[in-house]
Amino acid sequence: MREESTHGRAADLFMRISEEKWHMLSVVSYEMATVLSRKYGPELTFELLDQIESMPFHMIDPMPFEDAIWHEFRMHKKKNISFVNCANLVAAKRYGLKIASFDAFYPKNLLAA
Repeated sequence: MREESTHGRAADLFMRISEEKWHMLSVVSYEMATVLSRKYGPELTFELLDQIESMPFHMIDPMPFEDAIWHEFRMHKKKNISFVNCANLVAAKRYGLKIASFDAFYPKNLLAA
């Protein structure tokens, strides 16, 4: 398997936040499954998802604040704005969470160190 260009940065970030309590929106797991399947095929995808599911994190259902996510999504006029990114943004603000991402979409004050 080819190493991703952000692998080193991701490994460093993982080490810095490994002791933190983790949260994930259920829609993020759906997006991960789709991206991994397209990129690596089902066998490796299921292996990676099993590893992720074994990690201690709290799953957040975004449905209670879906209206706020749609509002955030509609506020962005740029092409290729991800609904899941908007969901992460709303959840981070709502619950006081940091986002583990290298995506420039997120405000720097909401990114994990």
